[in-house]
Amino acid sequence: MVQPASLLVEWSPTRVTVYDPTTGVRREGPSLKPIAPEWGSGRRVRVALARQMVFLRSVRVPDAPKAQAMAVVRLSAGQLFPLPIASLAVDLSLTGDVGAEGRLAVVSAAATSNLRQLARELDEVGWEAIEALPIAYGSAVLARKEGVADCAVVHSEGDGWSVDLVQGGELRASRLLPHGTTSATLEDEVARTYAAAGLRFSPILVTNGFAGGSWARSSLTALAALALPEAADIGVDLEPDEVATARAKATHRKAMMTASALALAAAILLGYAIVSRGAQGAAVRRSQGRNQATLATVRSMVTSEQAKLTDLKSAQAALDRALAPAQKLGDVLTLVANSTPDGVWLTGMGIERSKPLILRGTATRADLVATYLRALEASPRLRDVRLVFANNGTIEQAPVVQFSVSAVAVGNLTLAAPRKGSGKP
Repeated sequence: MVQPASLLVEWSPTRVTVYDPTTGVRREGPSLKPIAPEWGSGRRVRVALARQMVFLRSVRVPDAPKAQAMAVVRLSAGQLFPLPIASLAVDLSLTGDVGAEGRLAVVSAAATSNLRQLARELDEVGWEAIEALPIAYGSAVLARKEGVADCAVVHSEGDGWSVDLVQGGELRASRLLPHGTTSATLEDEVARTYAAAGLRFSPILVTNGFAGGSWARSSLTALAALALPEAADIGVDLEPDEVATARAKATHRKAMMTASALALAAAILLGYAIVSRGAQGAAVRRSQGRNQATLATVRSMVTSEQAKLTDLKSAQAALDRALAPAQKLGDVLTLVANSTPDGVWLTGMGIERSKPLILRGTATRADLVATYLRALEASPRLRDVRLVFANNGTIEQAPVVQFSVSAVAVGNLTLAAPRKGSGKP
């Protein structure tokens, strides 16, 4: 559950809205700097990222804990979003929709360059963000507050409009409507949004005084809804990988300091017990039972903290493997593609975390296959390069050689080390 925030901020690189849920005051500006002085510095804020800067996709993932689902999404993020995964901050929320293909997840992504600009603006005004999530999640909270499980929530977006699709009380899709949308064309645009999302058409719920129409209305906005208690457990936070890594390392350092402090306390107590026994003799013997119990308790605490520290070190190692791999899979594919000599072309590639790279291709001559193998063997980024097969064939009566090659990408490790006594990661 996210910690309470004193202010809500809807943010985009060109337009910012600050909402104070205590007083109802709402201010807008081109950035935080001209409007933040009204509240002063030292504020803890919850940031709602504007729709135009967030990618939102619904995908099926294995019915597993969020951390495992995130690992799957990161491997396939290149197929979900138009930007490289290295330039995106990604998070997801798991819905209650579970089927034969897995659980439905709503995956959010935002450019890390925009998030870094947000961090600079917050630092400039002395505010701290406790969370940054897509503002569309506020529409799901709004719908539940109004007692509507399935609906299309329509909001004002500056000089345009947006629609967020809610099904079963959970966000499923979000879209900015075309400029010029009116009450006469709104229902058609909402229907197109439902069709694109593959959902059945549901009632429309409008906010912010949409002119005309006989649809249900709400006095809330998506931003204001994020201040409600029902919005505290959304669990989506878009932050750059370097921020997440720094936080994990800080937790690791804190655990090490705690373990060291407990070990020192145990040594002091042990020393005190020894000195007291020598100085007081009989009194120490009478209290020996109590001292032994205290010492056993402290030793148990030290053992417990050391076990936690071991778990944190394992988690840190897993984070390092996941967030800072020896080489990106995309770079490996670029290497093998660029190493092909003239007369050789690749017809298929396959690579996964912790598995060998498999290449299939066609060459005009057999010696070109050998040339390609030598080029791959010469690369320090590959090892165990092997020719799986090479068969003669023809294409349009021209002789060719069809071949397959396997290799291991150096540093292509699993996301997490296997648990002891288990074959599962």
